[in-house]
This record gives sequence, structure tokens and C-alpha cells, in this order.
Amino acid sequence: MPKNANISKVLIQIHSTLRSKRLEYTLNYVFKWRMGIDFSIVSDPAQIDHSQTVIDYNVESNGFGIHIIPDGLLFRTGTEHIVSEKTKFNLNPIEQSKSQYSDIFSSIFYHLSRYEEYNAPKDKLSRFSYKSSCLFLNKCIERPLLDEWIGDLKNYLIQFYDFQAQNYKIENYSTQASIDIDSVFSYKGRNFVRTIGAFSKDILKLNFKEIFKRFKVLANLEIDPNDNFELQKNLIGQKPAWYFVQVGEYGRLDKNISPDNKEFQNILKTINNAGHQIGLHPSFDSNSNAATINTEKSKLESIIGQQVKHSRQHYLKFELPKTYQTLIDIGIEHEYSMGYSEIAGFRAATAVPFYWYNLNSEESTKLLIHPFVVMDVAYKNFQKMSVEETITSSAVLKDICRQLNLPFVFVFHNESLSSHRGWENWDKVFSFWNHE
Repeated sequence: MPKNANISKVLIQIHSTLRSKRLEYTLNYVFKWRMGIDFSIVSDPAQIDHSQTVIDYNVESNGFGIHIIPDGLLFRTGTEHIVSEKTKFNLNPIEQSKSQYSDIFSSIFYHLSRYEEYNAPKDKLSRFSYKSSCLFLNKCIERPLLDEWIGDLKNYLIQFYDFQAQNYKIENYSTQASIDIDSVFSYKGRNFVRTIGAFSKDILKLNFKEIFKRFKVLANLEIDPNDNFELQKNLIGQKPAWYFVQVGEYGRLDKNISPDNKEFQNILKTINNAGHQIGLHPSFDSNSNAATINTEKSKLESIIGQQVKHSRQHYLKFELPKTYQTLIDIGIEHEYSMGYSEIAGFRAATAVPFYWYNLNSEESTKLLIHPFVVMDVAYKNFQKMSVEETITSSAVLKDICRQLNLPFVFVFHNESLSSHRGWENWDKVFSFWNHE
């Protein structure tokens, strides 16, 4: 976890006869990263300062402090250990009526480490499927359980251990727009073969609306529908947004135009000059291929004239630990794929960024994972919701983030603001999600 100049003095002592990198990672996350308070781990009970709050993290109680019984996850290695349902769904980790508490630390580590995604079955695109998620299977995907647990622990310390609200780091609700540019133009910028091929498909399907639209755009009689970056500017307002750009080679699921296109480059420079963050959207076929991703990263850097340290996987395709380690190796420091494209919710049981813990090497890394809560295509393409239904459904998640002082991060695509091919009026969804 990063150093925080605002971290208060040591207020918590963790008494644990065992130590591990997993335990240190989790305690750093809970106390320093989320609460903004310092802690110490004490192995010898004779060294405990009883003037401070003590958490006794041992199987057998030593008769002092808050007794949390470890389930063992934080003192194991690898991913073969079967994790109990109680650990996955620690719905009441802190209850006033108890003298012993279930293992909130293992529960938090389980979700942050994405333990369930290692060695899990994959979907048709070789991704971890939400249908395999314990949160989805237990109807908890729309609850940021981890954030709830930390809030419960904070309140418990205030109620019973003389902590004050001002002891804690302040967390604020906010909305954050992130936009994927999979295809900067709908019609423009394609080479002759791609353009003729597209016309031919439309003719075979008797899709005259598409034929006329393509002709008008290519004849400069209309603006390309995906070229709605002025609209994005107006919708986003003064807040900086996150953009992720696909600059890889054309492929089966990679449909952008060449990054050598001057109009494409000018759009990216305009976005960059406006103060928005531009990150890489690695091509689908580049997944975990360090050389290919690095080539794409270098290309994007040459266009915008600065280093690229942010990334989101195309189609959210990543494999743990391989993909994340590859991104670290090429200099990526921030990753934004932690969510699902088919449903909304909290993939890692949290809306707050966290550093990735590599279960293969058993070490905390410097790759900061930024979860998102909702994505445009999840509602329209997979849940088949209308604009009005999407606003109503997503309002529940937005309210949860507001109540718990969490970031509400959403993903849109420039195609989704095109008012084209079924995306009419989806600017209303963008405005609703972006409005705090």
C-alpha cells in the first residue's frame, strides 16, 4: 500500500503468533489504505501495549482485546485450499453480542486476491465468467460486501473502543466516467477492402438504411456517428475522464482503424490536451503477450507524446496471474478491467481501488486495480434493458455507492453515444451515471 502522510499514530495492535505476507497485505489494506490509521503486529503477548486497542488474531483467546479466530487462509500459500462459505460471505463479522468474531481478514483477502478466479472454468472468450462467481451464485453481486465489512468494523471501534470519526481517513462518494474507444469511427478510416466488404454485407442483407448512412458519411454529407467526442465533452463537463484506446492490428474482435490515421490521432491529442487520462485498450489477441502489448503501448505513447501507465483489457479478457504480471512487466501501474460486461455489480466485492496480490508469487504488487460498477453493454446488449429501465436499475447501485461513500465508476463506449444501431437516447444514461 502507498505511504499516506495523513495516517494517524498507531491505534491498533494485532496480536498474532503467526505472520505472513497475506496477513500484512490485508492489514495494510484495511487499516492504512481504507481507514487511514497505523497498526503494529505483535507476536509476543508480553510486548502488547494494553493502552491501545488490541485484536487477538489467534485460534485460542489470550483473554484480552477483540478475539478474531483465523480460518487459516492467511497462513496458507497457493490456491488449492478450499475456502469455506462462511469466509466468502462473512455477512455479520462484527456483532455486539459475541465475544469471538469470524475471520473478517480472510474474507477481505479472499475477494481482493480474486482467489476464486485462479483455476476457474472459463467462458467462450476464455474469461472468468460471472456465472462462476460466488457473489453472483449467492445473489450478492450487487452488494459491496467488503466495503460493508470495513464500515462495520469502523463503527464497532467507534462504539466500543473510544475511536472517533476524525481518527479515520475520509472517503467520499464520487462518479467517474471511463470511455473505451474500440472503434473511433463507424464508417470512416477503413481501407478499400474493409469498406467494400461492409457494403457487400449490407447489400446481401438488403440493409438499405446502413448502405445510405455509410455512403453519406464517406461522402462527407454527414458526421460519422462514432465521432461524437464533442458530445462527450459536453456530457463529461469539467471532471477529467478516463479513456482507453485500441490501437492494435485489425482482427476478429479488434475492429478499430489504423492508429496512423491522422483524424484518429488528432482526436486523441484533443482528448489528451483537455486533461483527460488516456490509457491503453490492448487488442483482444494480444492478451498476455508482452511484446504485442508493449508495441501497442509504444504506438499510443508516440501519438499522445507521454507515457502510458493505465490500461483496460479489451472485452475484459484477462487471466490471473499471467495478464496482470505482463502489464506490470511493460510498465502499466493502473488496471481497470475489474468488472463484468454482462451484468452490473461488484466483481471483487468492493468499489474502491486496491493493489493486486499475486497468489502465485505470494507477494503484494504495485499494480493498482480500479473496479467499475456498471457498463453500458451489460444493460443494453445482455440484460436487454431500455434506457429508462437501465436508469431505474442502476440507480440502486449508485445509491449504494453514495450511502457508503464509494466511487461510482462506469464504463461507456463512444459507439454507445452514437444514437446509431440501437443506441438512441443512451446519452441520458451517461448523464445520469455522470451526475453526482
